[in-house]
Amino acid sequence: SSFVVESETDKIFKKDSLIFLVDYANDNLKIINYKSINNPEQIAQINLYQNVVNAIASKDNILFLSQRYSLNFWDINSAAFPDSVGRIPLLGDVYEIVIIDSLLFTCQNPGGLVIYNISNPLSPVLISSLSTSPEISQLEFISDYIIGGFWGGLKVINVGNPYVPQEVGFIPLQGSLGDVKTIDKYIRGDDVQSPKEK
Repeated sequence: SSFVVESETDKIFKKDSLIFLVDYANDNLKIINYKSINNPEQIAQINLYQNVVNAIASKDNILFLSQRYSLNFWDINSAAFPDSVGRIPLLGDVYEIVIIDSLLFTCQNPGGLVIYNISNPLSPVLISSLSTSPEISQLEFISDYIIGGFWGGLKVINVGNPYVPQEVGFIPLQGSLGDVKTIDKYIRGDDVQSPKEK
């Protein structure tokens, strides 16, 4: 079975039996229930107000939606009736969101690596930031380390103590690795692979 949207999308996020899909043609984020895999059903939508979606993540029943100049929180406990429950104003964009336990890691431009405590996901608390100029736009984790990708290389950041993140390594590249992933003893991108640094 398939679900048709009227424009190309590069943001699809899955949680349990739900799919969150950005539909720029209709300026909304569609919420689709695919519990019945042969009969997916749109149950709700969130208006985007002509603002791009850069990243999506969730913790418990809270959806974190990063748009230009803001990080927005939606209560999706009742997914058919998403409820806007909070917002953090930003100076620019959040390129990626990663949630590990009670910590929310973001890469922002401007701002670099910015870390929030979301023990209470309705009230995130900023606990630290690290300027990474040029700003990283991707986050990949290896134990207590972040591999942060940007155009021109990779940065290795120790977040063993998330209150005091420290840049500990740098891997220069001609361009970008694209979608960075860690596999075994390698950091792998679209076209290049380089040994891990710690």
